[in-house]
Amino acid sequence: MDGGWALKGQKVWTSQAQDADWAICLARTDPEVPKHKGISYFLVDMRSPGVEVRPLREANGGYLFNEVFITDAFVPDSRLVGNPGDGWRLARTTLGNERVNIASGMGRNREMPSDSLPGLGDPVPAEVLAECGALTADALAFAALSRRLLLRQMAGLQPGAEASVLKVVHAWNVTSLNRAVLGWQGSNGAALGGSAGEAAQAYLSLPPVLIGGGTLEIQLNVIGEHVLRLPR
Repeated sequence: MDGGWALKGQKVWTSQAQDADWAICLARTDPEVPKHKGISYFLVDMRSPGVEVRPLREANGGYLFNEVFITDAFVPDSRLVGNPGDGWRLARTTLGNERVNIASGMGRNREMPSDSLPGLGDPVPAEVLAECGALTADALAFAALSRRLLLRQMAGLQPGAEASVLKVVHAWNVTSLNRAVLGWQGSNGAALGGSAGEAAQAYLSLPPVLIGGGTLEIQLNVIGEHVLRLPR
């Protein structure tokens, strides 16, 4: 199309598309070349004609992810990032930084296991303290790894496969933490309000952690190929 591109397609699990002014779109612009070589990286105005956002409701009643439908939406040449065919290289850089940001909790307070102990009464059961200690040790180890990756970014280096390692262990830790905190509440975990209700909401809100920045299965594939050097 003269002066730009007409995009058509559909994407599931688009984070915060309901609020976004702009979105990244990876589109195949050259069907003649194999696999990743024919993909280009576009910036799409989410208010453009032909862009429709549909929410994907989660078990907690809200939604972070959306399904986006694009029907002949026009994107001018000025919103092509890099050159045609550069999309996969640029996307890997984008996703690597996203995984680090998700796992390091940038821009928000990191929740620690001990934050959930005050609501359990006094004294806190010994088995809860033991589980809390193990989860805290993991969380601190992962925080140290995230700081190493942050220092790499500050030095101008791009995150590599270690970003996938951090994303996986962060997801495992958050899942274990939310499951444990909900278990500490006992039957009160079914309550709608108070700390017990917050524990239930946190547990029901796990899918974005597991899916955002690429699913755990995708991360494990990256680790297998680029860290463990397993055959593809």
